[in-house]
Amino acid sequence: MTTGVTGLRSPAVTHKGLSGSWFGKRWVPLVLVFASFVMGFTVTAHHSQALSPIDEWVYADYLYKLPQQPIIERGEKIGPEALELMACVGVREYGPMGAACRAPHPDISKFPQHGISSADSYTPIYFVTTWAAAKAIQLVTPFSLVEAARYTGAFWLAGGMLLFWWFLRLFRVHPVVVLGLGLAVIASPFAWWTYTFVSTDAPSFALGTFALIAAVKYVRGQWSGWWLPLIGAVATLVKISNILGVALVCLYLLIEFVLRRLRSRRRGFEWARSVRGAGDDGLLVVAIASAVAAIAAEAVWLVIQSAVAIGPGVNQGITIPLKALDLGQQFVNFLPGTIVSNVHITGSIVPGLPIPEYLIIPLSWICIAGVIGAFAHYRWRRTNSSLVYAIAIAAIFFAPLLAIALSLMGSYFPIPARYGAVILPGVLLTVGLIVKNRFLMAVLVAYPLTLLIIILIKAPVWA
Repeated sequence: MTTGVTGLRSPAVTHKGLSGSWFGKRWVPLVLVFASFVMGFTVTAHHSQALSPIDEWVYADYLYKLPQQPIIERGEKIGPEALELMACVGVREYGPMGAACRAPHPDISKFPQHGISSADSYTPIYFVTTWAAAKAIQLVTPFSLVEAARYTGAFWLAGGMLLFWWFLRLFRVHPVVVLGLGLAVIASPFAWWTYTFVSTDAPSFALGTFALIAAVKYVRGQWSGWWLPLIGAVATLVKISNILGVALVCLYLLIEFVLRRLRSRRRGFEWARSVRGAGDDGLLVVAIASAVAAIAAEAVWLVIQSAVAIGPGVNQGITIPLKALDLGQQFVNFLPGTIVSNVHITGSIVPGLPIPEYLIIPLSWICIAGVIGAFAHYRWRRTNSSLVYAIAIAAIFFAPLLAIALSLMGSYFPIPARYGAVILPGVLLTVGLIVKNRFLMAVLVAYPLTLLIIILIKAPVWA
């Protein structure tokens, strides 16, 4: 018997045709999983050994040092395997860097970051998981450790799609709409960079989706709310930027709490019921507990990180003062930018993935239309309005709030749009809530399917 908050449930909607049969209920997640593996394996297979500019060099070093060394210490030097990889192969678009290839005693000061790792800020969770999966892949393939680790991204993507299907079906989103939105993620530049290289962003979409599933289940009285602090702590430990997903869940619970109070006009606070996760007051308690758990988990990791440090942290040279223009740009960062996030090479106008902008800009339009349309459509008394409001606030305000927080700590840097991956499932949900027209459904599938085909055809050139 589960405990939780008894809330309004979404009205059941019956979809005719295939959706009524077993196959009709399962064909969309099967297609999305298949498309995830096709995209992930195809693009990864065409990559050269050249490393991704998104810190794949230091991630590779972390993998090389496992299992003997589970934690990268602050101030630690890059190991010989990763140094050789950088010297001989280098980074996409930049080429080899550092000492001469296979130099017997390379001068690490010639390498980027003077040969000091920047992976000390990460807990071992992602890397141990990736290393174990890569070793399993190596048992049946001739791939190197880094190549095998890249293939694990397809599994993160497929898992994220299964959770995404589950999440959207909680709201009775039409299966065809779920298919289109899933394909949009799979065919996006965000997926290209995140799931075909070794990337710490790989778990973010899945973790953000699962956190939202747990929150919705709790609000509907189907799950205990005490899963949320645990999920939030784990997600934050995987990568600190995932705390934005925790913030979205907390905001959702707080808005739901306020709206229920407005609807019932009840005052006061019943502590005894709230600590059991029952009643409206439990929403407030669980939201606070989730935030505290995420912050406490990161604080404990920072203590450990400082305790094992052997030197000062690396200066990556990306910290800049926060200016008014920079802050203004953050308001339009995650909402249009996350799904189309690309790598732009320093000193060049050509992005790392040279896909024409006109092919991917509709992905941004879909996200913007969903958030604005759902926000305008959902009145505060409607079921799910609290989640729609929370998603809209997160999509617009989380990036500038993060920028302000980093600036106050003296470590502001231009926030990559990919940091919004953990709230992207929520943004895409808003699209699913308002798309009912059959023509729009057809377009929502045809466009990302065409984009995916182009990605696959051009993989030998672009990868």
